Amino acid sequence: MESAPGHRDGEGLPIDTAGSGDKAAKSFFLLLFALSIPFWLLGFWSRTPVFAQIPVSALQAACPLLAAVLLAGLRAGRGGVRMLFNRVFAFRFGRFWIWYLLALLTMPVVMLLSYAAMRMLGRPLPEPAFSFGSALAAFLVFIFAALAEEAGWMGYAVDPLLKRTSPLAASLILGAVWAVWHVIPYAQAGRSAAWIFWQCVFTIFARVLIVWLYMGSGRQVPVAVLFHAMINVTYVLFPVDGSHYDPAVTSVILAALVAAALFLPGGNSLASFRNEGVKA
Repeated sequence: MESAPGHRDGEGLPIDTAGSGDKAAKSFFLLLFALSIPFWLLGFWSRTPVFAQIPVSALQAACPLLAAVLLAGLRAGRGGVRMLFNRVFAFRFGRFWIWYLLALLTMPVVMLLSYAAMRMLGRPLPEPAFSFGSALAAFLVFIFAALAEEAGWMGYAVDPLLKRTSPLAASLILGAVWAVWHVIPYAQAGRSAAWIFWQCVFTIFARVLIVWLYMGSGRQVPVAVLFHAMINVTYVLFPVDGSHYDPAVTSVILAALVAAALFLPGGNSLASFRNEGVKA
């Protein structure tokens, strides 16, 4: 494999597709927002949702991948682009299988707890109604969207941040940018200011968990892709097509999981991971 400048993780896989320091991350953020503008304008022009109250501007999911490809190509040519895609598709189960399982099951558990909590609060909720086929179809759709996003967030932008700051700080920076990037599509979906605020809180907490899974799995982007896909799958399966989903309730539940990830004993907490290398 042709390599670009960079270092390698504990499995010998190149992890540096962006270079070091804040400039690489800032360049990614600026290009990402610039590439997203046409999708936001399209969203203002067409208010017809593409699926389950998801506005057409949500097609901006392609922009993180596009930004990462452009910047990796500018920095290291075709070798940099190949390195980026190698990272995105580098599955290494082995001793990391538990991290894949957590990525798959965390959001279903969170949404089930959210549904139960809303029931206890006396919220009027319909009975869940979905089939294995509908869940599989949603997964197949959202896995591609998640892949496009995480190729940028975790395949390109996170490692330059990790070279300059802690995993927690890096996850908060990424989470904040990720949340702001979604504000216009949320507004175009007709969401209230309170809903958008709590969904942004949820988004930041979710990014903390994604970075934790990423670090714990030996910096594997596919783990982040899987968790991200399950966020969207469980949202559209929440009754009805996400219409009864309450990000305030879900954020409280997710906050507890973030606290666990921060202080988990046994050397697997987010705070225990260091910027140099990965935990074996």
